[in-house]
Amino acid sequence: VALTLTPMMCSRLLVAHAGEGRVARWLGRGLEALERGYRRLLGGVLARPWLLVPLVALMLGAGVALFQRTPGELSPYEDRGYVRASVRGPEGVTIDWTTRNVQQLEPILAAVPEVESTFLIAGVPEVTRGIAVIRLKPWEERARSQQEIARTLRPELARVPGVVAVPSSPPSLGQDSRSPPVQIVLQTSGSYQELAEVTDRFVRAVETWPGVTDVNGELSLETPQLEVTFDRQKIADLGLDVDSVGRTLESFLAGRQVTRFNRDAEQYDVIVQVADADRKEPDDLAAIYVRGRGGQMIQLSNLVQFQETVAAKELTRFNQLRSATVTAALAPDYTIGQALEHFTATAREVLPDNFRFDYAGPSREFDQAGSSILLIFALALAFIYLLLAAQFESFVSPLLIMVTVPLSM
Repeated sequence: VALTLTPMMCSRLLVAHAGEGRVARWLGRGLEALERGYRRLLGGVLARPWLLVPLVALMLGAGVALFQRTPGELSPYEDRGYVRASVRGPEGVTIDWTTRNVQQLEPILAAVPEVESTFLIAGVPEVTRGIAVIRLKPWEERARSQQEIARTLRPELARVPGVVAVPSSPPSLGQDSRSPPVQIVLQTSGSYQELAEVTDRFVRAVETWPGVTDVNGELSLETPQLEVTFDRQKIADLGLDVDSVGRTLESFLAGRQVTRFNRDAEQYDVIVQVADADRKEPDDLAAIYVRGRGGQMIQLSNLVQFQETVAAKELTRFNQLRSATVTAALAPDYTIGQALEHFTATAREVLPDNFRFDYAGPSREFDQAGSSILLIFALALAFIYLLLAAQFESFVSPLLIMVTVPLSM
């Protein structure tokens, strides 16, 4: 502004006058009175250095102490007129199970007087999860804020059986409302089994702190699955091949598009698949047959063996190391800075020597912003100093002015 806008405005607005107007004289007298008063006050203070120096030191020390104790956050939370609730079910459930349990939230949300409408999604971002978007009435039609409503909903949604539903206030300034604010990534070069054990221990250590809710370690090694093993010798004896048996399993269970047909200028896919009611249990494989040599129908259960096992839902890496992300939502009246301080202290206490940690999502943004603020502040001071030096045509006068900046902060 000082380098571009002000000079341009002065060239347009400042014109020569033969004499001062009434408003200019009135402003001039006011500024002169202010200058005289400030001169007397400044003279009285400078005449007592024994009082001035300790006072300045006290103010600087108090400023540093208050700055260190002030909770930090990425951006202030505003009342944006809606609340978002994340819903999480147990591993291995189907989309129908998730849908039924997500629908339990509807009567609870409808009973809140400030709620205008709700929008529930099951199976997003995973089959076992869901999202509820609660749109609130306009600000002038409600007495409670978005944060107060989310705080009230928290114990109500916690009573819903079968799922974990956590309401939260969406962040401001374009941040992703789907991403939990607290995210710490545990990394190791060891095995995933060791990583899972350490992650569980870390989650138990941090979830007792009242500043966070819905603490979740996103490394699951217990996702149920059905392991099918082909009896290759028996398949060969019956004149079949593994490919035909595998395609039969795929067609009947996962579904296969076999053709398309046109009707009324619309194209439709024809998909072969067993009805949902006939493929719910492992024993349903006995009802599937494979066509063998000479057209003979052979029961699929005679050709394969199956057993129910558990496995990892996904295996992730971060910085080329095996990793697990621990996420959490913030409790009311707590900030992301306080949460990361607690998580960091717990990680240094709980994690073994072959583990390291980093941040992700909003936590990573907050950490990077905090580390760069000192550089930005130093550059700002250098820019201001050069600007003042150009205006005063002196390298000393700007220092006298800028030495008051810490006191003003």
